[in-house]
Amino acid sequence: MARLIAFGCSFTYGHGLEDCFIENNRPGFEPSKFAWPSELAKLLELDYVNSSEPGCSNQEMLRRILSTSYQKDDIVVVLWTHYSRDVIYVKEGFPNSNTDRHKVSYLPIASWMVSDQSNPYYDEVRAIATNYYLAHSDIDQQFKKWLTIHHAETYLNFKGIKNFGFVVNSKEDLKGIPDFLEFKNLQDTYLYDIMFKNSPLAADMVHPGQIAHRQMAEEMYKIISS
Repeated sequence: MARLIAFGCSFTYGHGLEDCFIENNRPGFEPSKFAWPSELAKLLELDYVNSSEPGCSNQEMLRRILSTSYQKDDIVVVLWTHYSRDVIYVKEGFPNSNTDRHKVSYLPIASWMVSDQSNPYYDEVRAIATNYYLAHSDIDQQFKKWLTIHHAETYLNFKGIKNFGFVVNSKEDLKGIPDFLEFKNLQDTYLYDIMFKNSPLAADMVHPGQIAHRQMAEEMYKIISS
């Protein structure tokens, strides 16, 4: 049976929605049933898999896309995140690292590891993140984001899987893409106002609320069903 398979970060996970919000502003242990993947699946009349993760980087999304098993009629929708996030691959057991079912260990890198001193990151991890941002410029990170999206789209097209890519802020994220990167399925739909300006925020006052998730799904549905 065909499925909708969604990849993304906390904006896809539904962090802050009523069923995905626990103490200290942390997300729930499972993606929200009110997040846009669920709403979009209803419109498409499909089962769905929400393969997102709060704080997820584009590099991590790519790895998840490549390691997922697909059925021929699946539809993949990706909400790509900000370019400033990344992962560093490390040995198993490295502090604050994650290990997936393929025994790949990786250390998420995000700007809040450096800027928010209250977060309980190990000194070693904070030092790694600090040095990462010293070595990577905005131009470098944005270019890597374009390459990551292109890799994912090319792979899914090769596999014959219908796919659609969206970015939160198309005006920023799609500006200056090199001519040689010919995207076929990356959409220029502007979701930022829907997520943060046109409807109430979620309970954590940081992430999009339930109305925004529903409206995002409706915008995506217009494109997918056209």
